[in-house]
Amino acid sequence: MNKLFIFLVFSFLYFPSVLAVEIPDDLIFESDKNKTLLDIDPSTHILGIKLGSSKEDIIKEFGKPTGIINLKGDSTMLIYGSRVGFFIEDNKMTGALIENHNLISWEISGRVKKHPSLSSFKWVLSNGIKEGMGLDKVKKIVGDKYKSERNYSGEFTLGKCKIKLTFSHYTNQGEKDSAYKVNSIHIFVQ
Repeated sequence: MNKLFIFLVFSFLYFPSVLAVEIPDDLIFESDKNKTLLDIDPSTHILGIKLGSSKEDIIKEFGKPTGIINLKGDSTMLIYGSRVGFFIEDNKMTGALIENHNLISWEISGRVKKHPSLSSFKWVLSNGIKEGMGLDKVKKIVGDKYKSERNYSGEFTLGKCKIKLTFSHYTNQGEKDSAYKVNSIHIFVQ
């Protein structure tokens, strides 16, 4: 029931992106603690894919996408598993969206074939921000460059990219910035 409530609240706040709550480190099963750590350096690459790479380069690296979403104009998103989407414009990667749990709704994600390398991993940015980190630590790392109108999302520039983070609020931890944990990252090449 608790997950359903969180699902509904975030569905309305962040439509069309569906956010899910990450489980705190002390409640994670040992098998989850050993997830592969994939790095993101917005000045050069996203999950090992160089900025400006072609659709074919991404497919060569990760295989056939799980799905493709046609966006406005001639833009598309290559979906890998239920967590990762690469934005393609004019046959060049222009960014990515990485969700902690599901890029698309729970109902669809439950039917999506898992990707061998992009379904079970944790990410870390070149500046040290990582999946599940508290908002307090994000603000400490980014400093005055961090812009936010509310605790559920914020953005800053890193390298050639604009980085937008969304957060899940752990209400049992109060209202402090540390109670807001990084849930997803959206990277836009500027």
